[in-house]
Amino acid sequence: MLTLRGIIVCFFAAASLTGCSDSSSTQQPASSVSVQELFPLSAGSEWCYDHTTFNADWSIKTHDTIVFSIIDSLVIYNQTYFQVAYNNTPVSYYYYNGKSDLFSVPVPGDYTPFRFFHVPIDAGKELTLYDSMFFDGTDTINSLNVLNHEFSNLPTQVPAGTFPCEKFELSETYGPKGKTNEATEVDYWYSKGVGWVKRETYGSNHGVKSPIVFLNLIEYHIK
Repeated sequence: MLTLRGIIVCFFAAASLTGCSDSSSTQQPASSVSVQELFPLSAGSEWCYDHTTFNADWSIKTHDTIVFSIIDSLVIYNQTYFQVAYNNTPVSYYYYNGKSDLFSVPVPGDYTPFRFFHVPIDAGKELTLYDSMFFDGTDTINSLNVLNHEFSNLPTQVPAGTFPCEKFELSETYGPKGKTNEATEVDYWYSKGVGWVKRETYGSNHGVKSPIVFLNLIEYHIK
């Protein structure tokens, strides 16, 4: 089941209408895109997604909409923080660190920030997004193995329209450190100046690749 933390860790999402063509496993050169272009954060902006979850037999389990919004911004010691809400519930503060990194600070409380996103994402590389102590006291790690990266302005169709996208195919492992955690395959489509356009998450059901969560961008507003 996709938890609230799991959704937020994934952030700005969408999936499964027309989509892009399958990509090969060939490594490609790094993109010059900045994290600000992939995550255009500004107070008053919001993104609405069609959200579908699946049962083990591929039948639809739930179907609803989710909304991510930037509800406020504040400056602390010359650093601008953007308060992020999920369906109107504040969940995190995000801030940029140069052009390469996006960091997150959980809400509420004064917690150690973790790196939420980093560019460039190169095929064949492993990226540890965070290794932090959370509310429940568990030492949790989130690692991504980059299977492939396409950034050739792939035309990607979702309910909000057709967008030129970069596509990332990732193998994601999340859970307590020191334990064996099941990896999921997550495919993301980002569009410069828009954010997260599409996402498809897959697991393994008796060795067969099976859908878990699909998200599609329905509408968005960049303030």
